[in-house]
Amino acid sequence: MRISPDDVALPDTATCKSCQVILPFSNIAFPAGQTCEQNIILDSGDPSKHALTSGYYKDQDRVKTKASDLSRLPYSGSGKCSHGGVLDSTASQDATGGINKDSSSEFVSPHHFLHKMAAQLAVEASIKLFVDLQEAVSDENFLRFLGLDYGPALNLVVDITNPMKVAFDQIYSTVVPLAKGSNPPIDYVLVTFKDDGLDSAFETHNSA
Repeated sequence: MRISPDDVALPDTATCKSCQVILPFSNIAFPAGQTCEQNIILDSGDPSKHALTSGYYKDQDRVKTKASDLSRLPYSGSGKCSHGGVLDSTASQDATGGINKDSSSEFVSPHHFLHKMAAQLAVEASIKLFVDLQEAVSDENFLRFLGLDYGPALNLVVDITNPMKVAFDQIYSTVVPLAKGSNPPIDYVLVTFKDDGLDSAFETHNSA
């Protein structure tokens, strides 16, 4: 089922059911692993209720809503989802547990069994994003977005031991025909040197 980015769970709706909770390391010496299966309410049941949700995490600017403040609690112990894992103190509040798939470790991720699938989907989604962007803005603009150059570069190394006018006349007579050609350079690099070594280096995208 395709879910629109606008299909977000309502603020007063429970999104998770409680599962086994593992308290943070500060509260327990040797925590056991944690697995939360089928604990997302909006990922099961009536397809019309499918919606996007996320997990609260400790010390964030958004505090996890108390289950008692929610008007829609379809299960005992249900509430908003937590990120979960041994370092997330919100995982001990209803709905206990969590939904993160960040790793394949049951200590860190309650949905550790979905890590490989989530990682692969993330890669595919990233590729699709870049492909769609490339098609929308053209190859040239896409490469610029990535900080890459598109097209040839012209590099000139000039000995300025001779009079400057002679040197720049040579540069001008070389650059102008190329800049006005059918496939002009998009990057110009000029390096000057004298008898005693390197003088300067200059780069520009402007042929003028």
